[in-house]
Amino acid sequence: MAYRELFVVEVREVLRLWQKGFGYRRVATLAAVDRKTARRYVEGAAALGLERKPNVEITDELIAALVTVIRPGPSSAPGTMRLRCRDHRALIEGWLDEGCEAPKIQRLLTRHSGVVVPQRTVQRLIAEELGRSPSRPSTVRIKDPPLGQVLEVDFAQLGSFEDLDSGRRRTLHALICTAARSGITGCRSGWRQRGRGGP
Repeated sequence: MAYRELFVVEVREVLRLWQKGFGYRRVATLAAVDRKTARRYVEGAAALGLERKPNVEITDELIAALVTVIRPGPSSAPGTMRLRCRDHRALIEGWLDEGCEAPKIQRLLTRHSGVVVPQRTVQRLIAEELGRSPSRPSTVRIKDPPLGQVLEVDFAQLGSFEDLDSGRRRTLHALICTAARSGITGCRSGWRQRGRGGP
């Protein structure tokens, strides 16, 4: 199929973030897409009647209609990020030959060039211009769960801080819980990833 780059999960994530009140720049950063792409998804969905309210459901029917509307036409002039990738084409090909996948190549390219290139831009360059698989995991379509039934849980490191009780530097962790349907997020910090760890 010619337009497999339009992944349902990517489109849905952009719309959810926009519904939560984020601007295009922040949406693009959080969803790992180009800002122009985020704007195109949002403007297309708004034209189809999607409201900017967190409790308005993003249906599969809306996503299907949006993909039809925003499907890219004939190739146009490449964007700034694509040109930046082209400047480092030899490096990207070398990393591919070493067995690196797109997410790692994106990190290496960012480290090498000092500019954060969106992962989707790297994936598209690999697939469209180098003719290789971008090594993106397959997208699985799932139905939104009923309210209150699914909670996504993850840990993150907040950084290194001085423990005022002991005087030594310690890594502060955060337990992050996100309600899958509403997107409401809660966070609790602690010195350890399990058990009671204060503060």
